[in-house]
Amino acid sequence: MANDDLQEKYQAFITNSSEGIWLCELDAPISVALPPKEQIRLMYQYAYMAECNDAMAKMYGLSSGDELKGVRLTELLIESDPKNTEYLLAFIRSGYRLTGAESHEKDVHGNPRIFRNSLVGVMEDGFVLRAWGTQHDITEQYLVHQALAQSQERLGLALAASRLGMWEWNLTTGELLWSDQLKELFGLAPTDSISYEKYQKLLHPQDRARMRKVIREAMKTGKEYEVEHRAVWADNSEHWVLGRGKAILENGKPVLMIGTSMSLDDSKRAAELEEINLKLKEQQEQLVELNQIKDDFIALASHQLRTPATAVKQYTNMLLDGYYGELSPGQRTAVSTALLSNERQLAIINDLLRVAQLDAGKIALHKKRVDVIELLGKVVEEQAAKFRVKNQKVTIKQSKPAMTAYIDPQRMRMVFENIIDNAHKYTPAAKSITVSVTQNKSSITISVRDQGVGIRKADLSRLFQKFSRLEHPSTTDVSGTGLGLYWANKIVLLHGGTITVTSASGKGTTFAITVPNT
Repeated sequence: MANDDLQEKYQAFITNSSEGIWLCELDAPISVALPPKEQIRLMYQYAYMAECNDAMAKMYGLSSGDELKGVRLTELLIESDPKNTEYLLAFIRSGYRLTGAESHEKDVHGNPRIFRNSLVGVMEDGFVLRAWGTQHDITEQYLVHQALAQSQERLGLALAASRLGMWEWNLTTGELLWSDQLKELFGLAPTDSISYEKYQKLLHPQDRARMRKVIREAMKTGKEYEVEHRAVWADNSEHWVLGRGKAILENGKPVLMIGTSMSLDDSKRAAELEEINLKLKEQQEQLVELNQIKDDFIALASHQLRTPATAVKQYTNMLLDGYYGELSPGQRTAVSTALLSNERQLAIINDLLRVAQLDAGKIALHKKRVDVIELLGKVVEEQAAKFRVKNQKVTIKQSKPAMTAYIDPQRMRMVFENIIDNAHKYTPAAKSITVSVTQNKSSITISVRDQGVGIRKADLSRLFQKFSRLEHPSTTDVSGTGLGLYWANKIVLLHGGTITVTSASGKGTTFAITVPNT
């Protein structure tokens, strides 16, 4: 009975825990004597989710732990992310007992998720049989880190000019990081170490209790604070500082604090402080507004812009088909011109919509095993009429009869269509276009080589920029939005691949698309 009670309490703990608790099984044991890279390869091959609680399932966008059972490790952990390789290497080097390690994964909708894990392997006779673990969702914290890193360069000059110091306090590890500017505000040298205890000693004795209370309240609520206080330097001089901070909460618990401090010694700084705060607030509001505009644009493009253009296409085709009576030659020419203009308008709308969705992070890949040779053949066949008009020869060269890759066929097909169509547009009549496919153990490469006008070396860096179109005297009749290559490059990057370009003016261009096999 005692064991039954203990088991019932243990099961209740797992079920009601706010942290994810999981058991990962292996199809076959893994020898710890194997090289670390081979152990990692076998983990991806053999590991699957055997048990987990509902709290963990919710981290992946599911409602019940039962929905996660049987899911392979490769469906959760992003194998191409080098940080996951570091994570698994750390697990191995720790003797299969690791705490506080970060993994980069994805939920069932394909959204990236960042987790902090503690895990232990079950060993027997030098083999790993399974692993138990717990995890916390730290995606929000990770995004904050990314945002801070991306903005740090832009803020660098402003920070130096305004003597605005920045700090970050990891409440899990206790590590406190101060910028050089912040150390200067407190009378420290850039090489001086800092801790929370040392920070408290640098405060004026009359301000210490008040600052501790402010920080505790921020950690409890997650609300931003702003407070003036004094710092005492080593020479006993007092200096006024304006401090701002905010706690980042996970499941209601503080895990990180970030903030800034600025000198108030010079009374003339008051007006400048107000101006800087106003600009930062305006920038934040502008970013929020721009993001909303982007979302509104996607909705508008989806439901408003294409609808009337599609109707124009239908009715002009009905006119050309004689639905409303026979057209005179002049009328037919006018209607055909309108139809072509409408087609160009639809193409522009579709390009803008795809890019807006991509920039808004609304593109989710649906990968499966695809025969790349077959897919390329369909693309070339569909564009055959254009090649015949310019008497261009298109050849597909392959090192094997069939070569497959794990890709989103719809998205990659559009990438191939764009690259091959560009080769057609920029290649003169009676010239050749060659599509070559090669494959090794880890990746597959599709190269599209034309005999066109080529690209100047100085222009190569602009190829994948948004709205960038390269002008050439011999291609003034080539139309486009300058979004195709930008979109194609982003899709390939989402696949974990790359697009490279080699070209010389007047000697043709080669686009090489490389994506992982798995």
